[in-house]
Amino acid sequence: MPHEPQSDPAAPTLHPLGQLEALAYGWLAEPELSGVQAHVAGCPSCQEFLADAEAIRSRLALLESDEPKIDILERVLRQIESN
Repeated sequence: MPHEPQSDPAAPTLHPLGQLEALAYGWLAEPELSGVQAHVAGCPSCQEFLADAEAIRSRLALLESDEPKIDILERVLRQIESN
């Protein structure tokens, strides 16, 4: 799970957590998209959160692939041939 952005107590900032996840998945549209991107550009905590969310999205995309991975298919075929 992505790390939740931490606020500097001296400068409280509202972090758009729901929109950050939506941004990572490409679900945001204008004008909300520009506002979230502007916030992320100036917020290191949200940049880290977004990077984590994008990494998770990428890993999930690998799991959701309908096509078998070639290396896995080759290993299975070699196993069958060796028996």
